[in-house]
Amino acid sequence: MAGYFEYEKEDLDLQVPVLFSLRELRAIELLLGGDTFEAGSDWAVVAERAQDKLSEEIIIRRLEAEKNLKSTE
Repeated sequence: MAGYFEYEKEDLDLQVPVLFSLRELRAIELLLGGDTFEAGSDWAVVAERAQDKLSEEIIIRRLEAEKNLKSTE
């Protein structure tokens, strides 16, 4: 995965559209804050779904970036 050092300073604050529900965004926020959810609870299911969406989006964007890099070489 790309580290922050690979991006221009100006690009680090660009908005990145990722489609999450408000509940999924809240679950991510709670997880980042150190909260945990009881296995099988509604929040645990939402958190897992949000993490899956985020992972999938990261993979897609990374593949697109690699493809674009190859096409410019």
